[in-house]
Amino acid sequence: PNLPLTKRAFILHRARQCESERHHIPNLILTDFYDSGDVVGAARVLNGLGDEKPAPIVPLQRVGS
Repeated sequence: PNLPLTKRAFILHRARQCESERHHIPNLILTDFYDSGDVVGAARVLNGLGDEKPAPIVPLQRVGS
């Protein structure tokens, strides 16, 4: 994969460039390599979550099974 294209700074720059040029907030990031670089981190920043850690996933416990 082209790793510079999956870096957070590059994705944020392109998203902000799109918003500036087209006057629309991007609502989709298209990538073939979401598990390389920091695509998820960039999406978190664009969604206003910044570097905040996501809540842990806790398995559902059944009561009275």
